[in-house]
Amino acid sequence: MNNNQETHRSTIKGLLKHPPQTELNFTRKNLRKVEDQLKRAFVEFYQKLRLLKNYSFLNILAFSKIMKKYDKITSRNASKSYMKMVDNSSLGNSDEVTKLMERVEATFIKHFSNSNRTKGMKILRPKATRERHRTTFSTGFFAGCTVALILALILIIRARNNIDKPEATKYMENMFPLYSLLGFIVLHMMLYASNIYLWRRYQVNYFFIYGFKQGTELGYQKVFLLGFGLVVLALATVLLDLDMEMDQKTKDYGTFTELLPLNLVFLMFIILFCPFNIMYCSNCFFFLTCLFHCICAPLYKVTLPDFFLADQFTSQVQALRSFEFYICYYVWGDFHHRKNRCEESKSRFLQCLRRLYEERDPMQGYNGIKYFLTIMAVILRTAYILDKGMGWKTLAGIFSAIAAIVATYWDLVIDWGLLQH
Repeated sequence: MNNNQETHRSTIKGLLKHPPQTELNFTRKNLRKVEDQLKRAFVEFYQKLRLLKNYSFLNILAFSKIMKKYDKITSRNASKSYMKMVDNSSLGNSDEVTKLMERVEATFIKHFSNSNRTKGMKILRPKATRERHRTTFSTGFFAGCTVALILALILIIRARNNIDKPEATKYMENMFPLYSLLGFIVLHMMLYASNIYLWRRYQVNYFFIYGFKQGTELGYQKVFLLGFGLVVLALATVLLDLDMEMDQKTKDYGTFTELLPLNLVFLMFIILFCPFNIMYCSNCFFFLTCLFHCICAPLYKVTLPDFFLADQFTSQVQALRSFEFYICYYVWGDFHHRKNRCEESKSRFLQCLRRLYEERDPMQGYNGIKYFLTIMAVILRTAYILDKGMGWKTLAGIFSAIAAIVATYWDLVIDWGLLQH
């Protein structure tokens, strides 16, 4: 804590601003609020101490494994003496942390749980949230509905012979990009749920790494539930859209049919921006905060969640193009202008500039050059599409080749560590 010493001038100003006759007035509501804040501060401080103690244990375990491998390769018995040095060092000795944890426990139990140790330790050491059977059942139910709706969609298309009709091509050119956005979102959610499953299986403390508030992070079953629920909504909308488009009785409702995909996207935005805690409000707010930081990349310090999200957007080029298609199709009524691919690389480029400015790391500058080449390649390809000139074609080909080579080299050598000793 920063405890700045008062000067004579600041003391006089304080006396002038707060006369002696004024008394501090605390209400029961204010006292309850302060008590809750102190309780949260104690709990968070205790959790950080537990993480620090676990970190010390993991360091000792890592040293032990390294020394065992060293003894095996060199045929020496040096691990005992080295491990004794590590145990006596500040890295391996966590006695101070243990004593501080005991002091926090005693203070918290005395003042916040009426000297009830069982109640106090339940608050300080909350148990890991278990997945409910209702979540598992709902996930399986929506997964079964997904399979049934996919089979129904295939059978309806084959039974009505919609593919061979002349208007089917134009219909697919309009509707497929609209619904493909939902498909890319669902695919991303499924991959994210798989990551959470692997992180939990191999005991990766991902909610601490990404800064989730403890107890609010989504498990893989809940992410699967959201993904399959969105699939069911999308497939049901596709079947309704297809039935109304191909049925002669409902074909006159063309405007309503065209607005079905837009209504589904509006429903997603309503859930995402809903201020009430109905559908994982804290996670939606966390996602929107990271998204805002990605959009305003150079204005905010780059944190791991922002970096991770912007990197995911870089891989979701087709999904962002589908989202742009929504704007072009419903605002201007023209679905041919799907040319912009610079926005997702722009966020990572601006983040690299911000980290280069703050950390003075030249690798961030090299990484920014990679994204800048991608942006230039897309701009030149767009210029060639608009102007069909030989000069634009040559420049677009050169920058596209350079961007592809640099991106491939960076992924294989820098990110994956291949071809490095």
